[in-house]
Amino acid sequence: MDTKIAIKWSVLLSLSVFMMAFTFCSDNNAQAMENQEQLTTDEINGKILVAYFSRANYVPEGTDGVSGATNKAGNTQTVADYIKQKTNGDIFEIVPERDYPVSHSECSAIAQQEARDNERPALTTHVDNMDDYNIIFVGFPIWVYREPMAVLTFLEEYDFTGKTVIPFCTSMAVDIDQSMEDIRNTLPDVDIKNGLRLNYTLSGDWQAEVDGWLERIGISTPVAQESYKVRMTFGNHSLTATLENNATTRAFIERLPITLPMMDLYGREMCYRFPEALPTDNAFTQGYEVGEIVYYPPMHSFVILYAQNGERFQMQKLGRVDSDIELFDGVGDVDVRFELLSSITAIKQIKNNAATVKTSGHKIIVDGEGTLKVTAYSSNGMVVGKAFGTNHVEMGCHDRNGVTIVEVIDGNEAITRTKVFM
Repeated sequence: MDTKIAIKWSVLLSLSVFMMAFTFCSDNNAQAMENQEQLTTDEINGKILVAYFSRANYVPEGTDGVSGATNKAGNTQTVADYIKQKTNGDIFEIVPERDYPVSHSECSAIAQQEARDNERPALTTHVDNMDDYNIIFVGFPIWVYREPMAVLTFLEEYDFTGKTVIPFCTSMAVDIDQSMEDIRNTLPDVDIKNGLRLNYTLSGDWQAEVDGWLERIGISTPVAQESYKVRMTFGNHSLTATLENNATTRAFIERLPITLPMMDLYGREMCYRFPEALPTDNAFTQGYEVGEIVYYPPMHSFVILYAQNGERFQMQKLGRVDSDIELFDGVGDVDVRFELLSSITAIKQIKNNAATVKTSGHKIIVDGEGTLKVTAYSSNGMVVGKAFGTNHVEMGCHDRNGVTIVEVIDGNEAITRTKVFM
């Protein structure tokens, strides 16, 4: 009988090593458990941290030796970055002191030993302001059917009393169940929400899986805006432009207000070259129309096209000048001031559709039914404005970081929360 048990244990260990050698960092259908409790309003109002452990950034030669992932950025990091974007949270990488071998078998053996010995690998990165956060996402790849031990080092380093911890993982076939049990045992008095598991290949529409999970747990995520209205001022002239919502535009908007020394180039464009690259999500070689505003990735160039020469080049289109584009023709090199006028954000509701929210300059405008209680929060969770009214409320408000969370409660106690760019 003892021999059979020993053989069975040996087979299980062998299967474990085999699975780690080819999987290690994976995730399946990414279905969060159905009985998911939603976050309370108090929880949502707090600041969010997205912490993650991802192999690719510190494995020698930049190879994710455990998961076999080819994405140099790291699959778990990719998911963490997306959650950061959707929640407007801060991001933090959990980095161990030790480097793990590139070899699958060697790395598997080390990971298995760490789990067997219940080790807590030392970390080189630390959160200095953990008290500022009350929602902490924790992401990791699955190693030996569970979270890497460095994740437990991270969890045991801080006091999570009164906070909410939300795990997520990437794996090939192993569920997040064992990790959920381990994390709940590590933090027995902390509110641990049911986690998300994604397939390590991040195939299919994994972003939609994340969006659905965030909605199920009650996280109010920024909703795509239709457009941004920008004022451009140079000399005695003032023009407006409408910019579409894409990755490059959002990166540009974050820098506003800004004055750019623009060069008059090629008899067709005003150009400023950023010292650093801006993100793009739809850049390709194409033609252009007079009045368009584009981004040229090879030179980090922000370009206003005021004349046509028939050329095609690689670009990410951002939007267009509303009128009077000819004012740029022949102006020469000039400083141009860019300011965000307004943007309208769709509503992401927690319960029912309580109100519509829009902005105009530094004013928040709310329309709804009955008595409206409006609270505005800065991007760091501080209350920056409150107002009450019936059916319609206008409130002056400005957050220097450019993002304000607006919560509206109507007479029926329906809650609407959204993020607006001021």
